[in-house]
Amino acid sequence: MKKAFGIVAILVIYYLMMAYLIGMFSGAISQDAWEQLMAGKSPKIVIQTDPVAALGNVFHSPAVLKVWLGVATVLLVVAGVFIFAYRDELKIHFGKEVPADERGTYGTADWMKIKEAKKVFRFGSEQKGILLGKVNGQRVVLPADTKYNKHIAIFGAPGTGKSRTFARPNIIQIAKMGQSMIITDPKGELFEDMAVWLEQQGYDVKALNLVNIECSDRWNPLDAVADDMDATVFADVVIRNTQAGMRKAGGDPFWDRAELNLLKALVLYIKETRPAQEQNLGELYRLLATTNMAGLQSMFMSIPNDRASKMAYNIFAQASEQVRTGVIIGLGTRLQVFQNRLVQKMTEVSDIDLEAPKKRKVAYFCIISDTHRAFSFLSSLFFSFLFIKLVNLHDTTTDPEIRAREVYFLLDEFPNIGEIPDFQEKIATIRSRRLHCSIIFQSLGQLEKIYPLDWENIIGCCDTKYFLGANDLKTAEYVSELLGTKSIHTRSVSRQGGLEGLTEIERITQSVGKRQLLTQDEVLRFENEKAIVMVRGHKPLIVEKVDISELKESKQLTIRAIKDYLRPWAAEVTGNTTAGQVCDAGAQSQINTDQSQTTFTTPPENSADSSEGNKQQETGEDELL
Repeated sequence: MKKAFGIVAILVIYYLMMAYLIGMFSGAISQDAWEQLMAGKSPKIVIQTDPVAALGNVFHSPAVLKVWLGVATVLLVVAGVFIFAYRDELKIHFGKEVPADERGTYGTADWMKIKEAKKVFRFGSEQKGILLGKVNGQRVVLPADTKYNKHIAIFGAPGTGKSRTFARPNIIQIAKMGQSMIITDPKGELFEDMAVWLEQQGYDVKALNLVNIECSDRWNPLDAVADDMDATVFADVVIRNTQAGMRKAGGDPFWDRAELNLLKALVLYIKETRPAQEQNLGELYRLLATTNMAGLQSMFMSIPNDRASKMAYNIFAQASEQVRTGVIIGLGTRLQVFQNRLVQKMTEVSDIDLEAPKKRKVAYFCIISDTHRAFSFLSSLFFSFLFIKLVNLHDTTTDPEIRAREVYFLLDEFPNIGEIPDFQEKIATIRSRRLHCSIIFQSLGQLEKIYPLDWENIIGCCDTKYFLGANDLKTAEYVSELLGTKSIHTRSVSRQGGLEGLTEIERITQSVGKRQLLTQDEVLRFENEKAIVMVRGHKPLIVEKVDISELKESKQLTIRAIKDYLRPWAAEVTGNTTAGQVCDAGAQSQINTDQSQTTFTTPPENSADSSEGNKQQETGEDELL
């Protein structure tokens, strides 16, 4: 609409200017002037410089009016034909962009036009789906009923607006659809800003807080272990995510395998022999820390050989006594976080139901540290069993509401979760169970560090790639390759040097060349206010980022500081007698009188943290690290 208005305005100005010029010399083309000329007389021509009078000469004389319209239109057509015929040459001489070759000799990469975009996305402020930005003032949404999978890979260096322009707006979008969501929250800011509003929308909100543990709902990982396969997954996740600083890269995996078998044996032993209240990781660590080799042998002696726990233990027991001692010490070192009383209590029982996201509206926040990986194995366990339980529930239920409910995973700082075993296979298959992952990472190097062999497959399983900005060459090069190669017209001018070149006509050569749609350095310099959306099978689309402050729902958000989410169970350990009172108020979705309405402006994402909830838990910190 704006473009059409601009064209009309230019045409009006052009015709008025031509009318003025014709009107200035209207005396030369009037009927009296022609009669005098035919009679052999020299007509007296008066040049009219007054604009109003000149325009009056045109519109008051039918003959001059016809001349004006004819001359102006003919000149316009000739100019149009000339521009069309020499458009490539004009672009070469005057254009800012390199002209594309329509034959696509080397590639046909180009930016998505609005006509194509309307076939892929929905435009408007009330559209349901994932909000990706705006074009010409209209919001661009990947619709809920899109034919593509709704996995999204988000490339976003620090300060590019991952939280403000993607995570927060899409928490609101998902809530408007009434679907469940699982959110990773490295700084705890998403929970502080969004939890109260989600409760007001009817959501069951829980927080697994691995930074401020006394402000966390409880989750017992052993509650998710139902059989020996679950125990295998459990042990594998723990071993994979507690290797930092313990094994050198490329070292002998013997110790890892031995510790895995011992851990699996202990998990199954506790599940098979201990009462429900003792089936937790605190009890497992107590066994490991207080039982010597003879005690372990005695524990497993009475278990039949056909039990999975006994089989795993027998593999461990075949090693020499010195090796077994080393394995016990190594496994104890991996699990040393359970020396901390808060960690033991947090994993004692479960307030968080892993199957609930498929049964009702829930929002689970997983608050993870972005400065250390002491609890990576817990967050990895949480997500590993979430996928297992939700997939299993979907596949085994006949309830149409459970099968129809969608669960969105907004995984900010995805690599900080830790390694989820076989994640590339999970993300490739969970779409059919209505589970959708948005994986957010700062750079390819960060993702590759956790998934060195599978990072390309993980990104490849996402039909939508969303680029917010990059600071490193590897990510910039990868995005440049994703955008593709375009064929372009090139022009070279040559002339002989010296005195001979003064009289020689320059030689101009035009040919077809190629270039990246955006080169590596152009990707690095891409505007911070814009983003690039790449959907499988389509050209990339440039959009403007939509800040959370632009959504009307942002005026309804209320901050609840993490420190005000103290859990009643933590009072037993910390001695904080106000914990239960604060939590009871939170459970009723009521906000304490000292809470204030959130005002969203547009500060930079990398601004200093202001809430106490972002500080690491000090109690037992030395033991945890």
